[in-house]
Amino acid sequence: MATRASHAVTQRAHRNALDRLSQAQKTSSQRTHLRIERRAVRLLDADNFAGGCKALIDCLRQASLIPDDDPASLEVTFTQTRVPHRRDEGTQIEIQSPCH
Repeated sequence: MATRASHAVTQRAHRNALDRLSQAQKTSSQRTHLRIERRAVRLLDADNFAGGCKALIDCLRQASLIPDDDPASLEVTFTQTRVPHRRDEGTQIEIQSPCH
Protein backbone atom coordinates (compact mmCIF):
# COMPACT_ATOMS: atom_id res chain seq x y z
CA MET A 1 0.00 0.00 0.00
CA ALA A 2 2.77 2.45 0.85
CA THR A 3 4.26 1.99 -2.61
CA ARG A 4 0.93 2.73 -4.28
CA ALA A 5 0.37 5.83 -2.15
CA SER A 6 3.87 7.04 -2.90
CA HIS A 7 3.29 6.42 -6.60
CA ALA A 8 0.01 8.35 -6.45
CA VAL A 9 1.73 11.31 -4.83
CA THR A 10 4.46 11.21 -7.48
CA GLN A 11 1.88 11.05 -10.28
CA ARG A 12 0.00 14.01 -8.78
CA ALA A 13 3.21 16.03 -8.48
CA HIS A 14 4.09 15.32 -12.12
CA ARG A 15 0.58 16.23 -13.25
CA ASN A 16 0.71 19.52 -11.28
CA ALA A 17 4.11 20.36 -12.77
CA LEU A 18 2.82 19.63 -16.27
CA ASP A 19 -0.27 21.77 -15.64
CA ARG A 20 1.94 24.68 -14.54
CA LEU A 21 4.16 24.25 -17.61
CA SER A 22 1.09 24.09 -19.86
CA GLN A 23 -0.22 27.35 -18.36
CA ALA A 24 3.19 28.95 -18.87
CA GLN A 25 3.20 27.91 -22.52
CA LYS A 26 -0.27 29.41 -23.02
CA THR A 27 1.03 32.76 -21.75
CA SER A 28 4.14 32.59 -23.95
CA SER A 29 3.51 36.09 -25.30
CA GLN A 30 3.70 37.38 -21.73
CA ARG A 31 7.06 35.76 -21.06
CA THR A 32 10.53 37.08 -21.72
CA HIS A 33 12.29 35.18 -24.50
CA LEU A 34 15.99 34.47 -24.07
CA ARG A 35 18.07 33.07 -26.93
CA ILE A 36 21.61 31.90 -26.25
CA GLU A 37 23.70 31.06 -29.30
CA ARG A 38 27.07 29.42 -28.86
CA ARG A 39 29.47 29.67 -31.80
CA ALA A 40 32.40 27.28 -31.60
CA VAL A 41 34.73 25.06 -33.56
CA ARG A 42 33.50 22.02 -31.56
CA LEU A 43 29.86 21.65 -30.62
CA LEU A 44 28.80 20.43 -27.18
CA ASP A 45 26.19 17.84 -26.27
CA ALA A 46 22.85 19.62 -25.85
CA ASP A 47 22.61 18.80 -22.13
CA ASN A 48 26.16 20.03 -21.46
CA PHE A 49 25.47 23.28 -23.30
CA ALA A 50 22.16 23.97 -21.55
CA GLY A 51 23.54 23.00 -18.13
CA GLY A 52 26.59 25.17 -18.68
CA CYS A 53 24.35 28.20 -19.22
CA LYS A 54 22.91 28.09 -15.68
CA ALA A 55 25.41 30.58 -14.24
CA LEU A 56 24.88 32.91 -17.20
CA ILE A 57 21.10 32.87 -16.77
CA ASP A 58 21.47 33.45 -13.01
CA CYS A 59 23.70 36.47 -13.72
CA LEU A 60 21.16 37.88 -16.19
CA ARG A 61 18.49 37.54 -13.49
CA GLN A 62 20.68 39.13 -10.80
CA ALA A 63 21.45 42.03 -13.15
CA SER A 64 17.65 42.46 -13.67
CA LEU A 65 18.00 41.88 -17.41
CA ILE A 66 15.42 39.10 -17.16
CA PRO A 67 12.58 39.06 -14.61
CA ASP A 68 13.04 35.53 -13.30
CA ASP A 69 14.18 32.16 -14.62
CA ASP A 70 11.04 30.15 -13.89
CA PRO A 71 9.03 28.71 -16.83
CA ALA A 72 6.14 31.14 -16.26
CA SER A 73 8.45 34.15 -16.73
CA LEU A 74 11.10 32.97 -19.19
CA GLU A 75 11.33 30.95 -22.37
CA VAL A 76 14.91 29.93 -23.22
CA THR A 77 16.22 28.73 -26.59
CA PHE A 78 19.69 27.23 -26.90
CA THR A 79 21.39 27.08 -30.31
CA GLN A 80 24.87 26.17 -31.45
CA THR A 81 26.65 27.07 -34.65
CA ARG A 82 29.87 25.51 -35.87
CA VAL A 83 32.44 28.09 -36.99
CA PRO A 84 35.61 27.37 -38.99
CA HIS A 85 38.15 29.22 -36.81
CA ARG A 86 38.66 29.85 -33.10
CA ARG A 87 38.77 33.59 -33.78
CA ASP A 88 35.09 33.32 -34.81
CA GLU A 89 34.00 31.70 -31.53
CA GLY A 90 31.71 33.50 -29.12
CA THR A 91 28.32 33.63 -27.47
CA GLN A 92 25.40 35.79 -28.56
CA ILE A 93 22.60 36.54 -26.13
CA GLU A 94 19.26 37.97 -27.27
CA ILE A 95 16.59 39.09 -24.81
CA GLN A 96 13.11 39.89 -26.02
CA SER A 97 10.82 41.33 -23.36
CA PRO A 98 7.05 40.97 -23.67
CA CYS A 99 5.07 43.99 -24.89
CA HIS A 100 2.71 45.36 -22.27
